[in-house]
Amino acid sequence: MRLALIPTRASVWALAALAVACAVALVAGAPLARLTLGVAGLAAALSATALLDVLLTLRSWRAAPLQWQRKLPAAFALGVPRTLAGSLVNDSDTRWRVALFDHLDPSFDVDGLPQALDVPARASVEVQYRLTPRRRGPAQFEPAELRVRTRFGLFELLRRVGAAESRRVYPNFAAVSRYAWLAGDNRLA
Repeated sequence: MRLALIPTRASVWALAALAVACAVALVAGAPLARLTLGVAGLAAALSATALLDVLLTLRSWRAAPLQWQRKLPAAFALGVPRTLAGSLVNDSDTRWRVALFDHLDPSFDVDGLPQALDVPARASVEVQYRLTPRRRGPAQFEPAELRVRTRFGLFELLRRVGAAESRRVYPNFAAVSRYAWLAGDNRLA
């Protein structure tokens, strides 16, 4: 499995500060050989910190990853908005900061995703968002994707959690029966 890492603003700012410090030192007339050694040392320290950050986070994640549990209805009605609920369960002693992206069928309109969440140790966090189906037929729900903040906050790891599920989207029979009732009422009049 490929390790997917996204640098955070903190790591980008650290590298930008190093570059600015180098530029200022060069403009101030610092000797190039001495500057090269200093920058190499700082770059090695930053790299070691980043590696330690990723390794500690991966070890904590592998010990007890977050679990995503969706609460889906048996079926959906076409064009009827529904509030979908789910929960992120944390069985570890580690607090996680994540961003949740639930991978829904592309035929759904979604409101309320992505969500930034703080999942305390040994707890679960309830998540709600609204969706509206726009096409009849089968709808596929893929595992959710989490952007997990590393321990030192230098990176975000991409992780997939939860199970793939499918449901059906049927016509809105409530609206159809209301129109049938109105048609029968008009015919009797």
